[in-house]
Amino acid sequence: MKISKILLRNFKSFKSEAIDVPDIMSFIGENNAGNSNVLKALELFFSETKTLEQHFFNDDKQKMVIQIWFRNLNDDAKKTFRKYLLDDGETVIIRKEYFFEGEEKEKQKLFAVILGENFEDDKDKKDATRLYLEDRLRSALWVIKSIEQRNRTICRVAESIVKFQQEFFEKGVGYLKPLVLKRVAENIGMHESTISRTTTNKYLSCTHGLFELKYFFTTGIQISGEGGELSSSTVRDLIRKMVSAEDPKQPLTDQEIVAHLQQTHQIKIARRTIAKYRTELRLPPANKRRKYF
Repeated sequence: MKISKILLRNFKSFKSEAIDVPDIMSFIGENNAGNSNVLKALELFFSETKTLEQHFFNDDKQKMVIQIWFRNLNDDAKKTFRKYLLDDGETVIIRKEYFFEGEEKEKQKLFAVILGENFEDDKDKKDATRLYLEDRLRSALWVIKSIEQRNRTICRVAESIVKFQQEFFEKGVGYLKPLVLKRVAENIGMHESTISRTTTNKYLSCTHGLFELKYFFTTGIQISGEGGELSSSTVRDLIRKMVSAEDPKQPLTDQEIVAHLQQTHQIKIARRTIAKYRTELRLPPANKRRKYF
């Protein structure tokens, strides 16, 4: 099997160029600027790489194509590609399309299809099989782009959460701030409903543990004096620490917890809210936490 022609489209310095094998040597001469580009294209084509950097594309909004004509196939290759051989019975075209996706992560997806004819040059020869394959190709590319769009949305939402909750990631749960969906939606230019769907059943792992993205959206509890707010999650964490450190023979009542939060942290909170948070933490009331010996 020999290579008879190479097509490079949107690859580095090649906008759209088909190179016949006899001319390849002029591109890979010792002092020629096309040397590394053509060699890199051949290396990519025969590799299983799934990641490309942005500089491989002339325009990262467009797909990059490497297409190679193989001729003089041996009997085994002819049998493998018998449905895709050109009219001469000796040539098959293999085309790989690279799609750059995600400016921040510089990710791409690779989709390869074996062609019996050149899609661009032989448009009048399409049959039912080719039309079906083209339709399947479009569907596959739509799925790939949809998945990548979803991944980009998740990344943007996560980055926005990290921006608003930076102290949490640096210092811990006690520094979680009140945050609503609307602030993140405005920050990244999306609708609140999109943020809500994106954060459902999605998790973020950090040094403090594994958290559902919705965990970072909490209501605020007023702090007297300074006029600031603490997140409800921070208040729950304070309640949990107070109960774990209490005297088991004289456990804190909900009213005593209210008083302690007011005196120590200037947090104004109702007793019924303490009872609600305590229940959410699965902590029984004081009379059931008491130990007599």
